[in-house]
Amino acid sequence: MSELNYIQWVGGNKTDTFKDGAIQVEHIYRPEAYEGTVPGTIVHTVKVTNIGGNNVMLKDVQMVVDLDDTGTRWDAYLADISANPIDPLGETLNFGDIAPGSSSSQTYRWAARSLIPNVEEAFDITFNLIPVYQVVYSKSDAFVSKCHVSE
Repeated sequence: MSELNYIQWVGGNKTDTFKDGAIQVEHIYRPEAYEGTVPGTIVHTVKVTNIGGNNVMLKDVQMVVDLDDTGTRWDAYLADISANPIDPLGETLNFGDIAPGSSSSQTYRWAARSLIPNVEEAFDITFNLIPVYQVVYSKSDAFVSKCHVSE
C-alpha cells in the first residue's frame, strides 16, 4: 500500500487585516502549499492590536481558529508541533488583556493529509478567525447623560 501524501508550505507570507471598532486582527499566513511525502505543519500567526482610544481596554481576548477545506480527498486539520490532530472544532488562541496601542501575537499550526493514497487534487483551505473579547471603557470615555432634579 502506498504512503499517504501531506501538504507542505511553499512561497512567502501574506497578511490579511481585519478591523472592527477597537480591535485590529492581522493574519500572517502562507497562501500557497504543495504536496509532500512526510507529515509537517504550516505555522501561521495571528496578531491582535488594540486600536481603540487611550482609555479603551480589550479584555479576555481570544481568537477561535477553524479550518474548512474544499477537498474531497484531503483532510486539513489543526495540529500540534508533531503534526498530530488537535481539537477538530477549532483551536482557541488566548491573548489576555490588551492595553490601548498594544499588540499581542500567537501562532497556530495546521496540516493536511490525503484520505486516498496517490490521488492528486487541487483544493482551497479557508481559515476562519473568530474574535471573542470585551471592550471596557474608562469612566472618562463613558457616554454620559444627565437628569436634572428640581426642588
